[in-house]
Amino acid sequence: APSPAIPRASASATPPAASPSSPSAADTAALAPPPTTFYQAVSQAAEAAREAVAGGRCRLEVEFPPLPQAQLDSTAVSAYDVFEANVRLAVDFGKGVAKG
Repeated sequence: APSPAIPRASASATPPAASPSSPSAADTAALAPPPTTFYQAVSQAAEAAREAVAGGRCRLEVEFPPLPQAQLDSTAVSAYDVFEANVRLAVDFGKGVAKG
């Protein structure tokens, strides 16, 4: 028999049972505006991860946004450059989680 599926926790402080298809007024009030920079995205993700861990979550999945399309399309940008940028985002995220 297949093993039961393990639910994935996202980097949010809302428990899975309290995640209806439409957010409650309390959930909506706690939402931050969408980030406009990579720094804001990493900072918000780190804060959400800290809150989720503080709320008892033990598994988190964090997705980083892709680099801007202009950079990905540039012939001056190599796969190594993309990898390096992604590593920097991950390190910044880790530092943000650790500081809290």
